[in-house]
Amino acid sequence: ASARSVGGEAELNYLLDDGWALQAGLALNRMRFREFVDGSNDYRGNRNPFAPDAGGYLSARYEAAKGWWARAMLTGMGRIYLDAANRYRRSGYALLNLSGGTRWGRADISVYVNNVADRQYDAIGYVYPTCHAACATCCPASSSVYALRMRKSSSRPIGVAS
Repeated sequence: ASARSVGGEAELNYLLDDGWALQAGLALNRMRFREFVDGSNDYRGNRNPFAPDAGGYLSARYEAAKGWWARAMLTGMGRIYLDAANRYRRSGYALLNLSGGTRWGRADISVYVNNVADRQYDAIGYVYPTCHAACATCCPASSSVYALRMRKSSSRPIGVAS
């Protein structure tokens, strides 16, 4: 089998006044089989499995002068095909993630919630091998993830004198 992939990525960072920053990213990819024959099946021109045509994100972040920050990010992924015949596919999805934190001495403390809306989506996209073609299903993703993260910095923050 051989395939051809053509794509590109772009990212935009825009700093606004008063601690606000916007970020956006987009990745486009066109991946198709050039030739792929499996027995009597010819998959030439079909999309490669597990390769979405598009993915991206949009983010807004606020950094306060007192050292705390907050961020909202919308991420998205286009649909993917799960087999070379392109009969089974996983729909695209979008997720909202929120995070915030502060610097406390040499420690960074942050909290985050991924998938705030608790959207069910297929994160893996593998067809169960025990299913036959008429009933192939996918592994569903887990629901929202909530966490507290603490990290100690091994050096002084930039611009802080001892």
